[in-house]
Amino acid sequence: MADHYVNNREFTTAVSVWRRELWYPWKQRKDAAEDEGIEFHEHAPPIPDFVGDCFYKIASRYALKPKWSRWSSHIKDMVSEAVLSCLKYAHNFNPDKSQNAFAYFTQCCHHSFLQYINKETKVAKFKFEMVKEANPDIAKMDYNNIMLFDEDNADFQANEQSSAERAIARENAAIHEAHEAENAPRETFIKPGKPGRPFGKKSAKKK
Repeated sequence: MADHYVNNREFTTAVSVWRRELWYPWKQRKDAAEDEGIEFHEHAPPIPDFVGDCFYKIASRYALKPKWSRWSSHIKDMVSEAVLSCLKYAHNFNPDKSQNAFAYFTQCCHHSFLQYINKETKVAKFKFEMVKEANPDIAKMDYNNIMLFDEDNADFQANEQSSAERAIARENAAIHEAHEAENAPRETFIKPGKPGRPFGKKSAKKK
């Protein structure tokens, strides 16, 4: 917990100083050069190391929420994408309108995570459709009912069969059990204590 702690006041101050004293004057020089038709070769001022470290802490801490647990094997990539998004849009934080940089960049991480998941889901679904065309055994399966794994996932390494193969195996086992039950010989149950009398049948009364 302490490794991910960010002091919101210090963080907001650092971002505000960078934007007001470094980024905004650079933006004015760039706009003036473009208005005059002059090529502008000056690079944007870099983000301070302290601010960049806070971006990483915020993204790493936010990635620990249970709702991202399904994507545990992608967490490192999601955190990297979130930090990159914070660096890319850091200049959009306006200290004149908000003094809570922590909340602003946490929301930025949230949107970055969702964009990453949507992108990876589209890629995975496309791969599934390609496999579906090549393998008729899973043609009847629905993509939404299949849990996706990758080679870096410990759960995948512990199970050699993919989820699609396991689903097919369960379906085949159910068909086999139903077939065995249908063709199995019927047993005659004997009521305890009265040998020779079928269970459930009443003997004829003696006259």
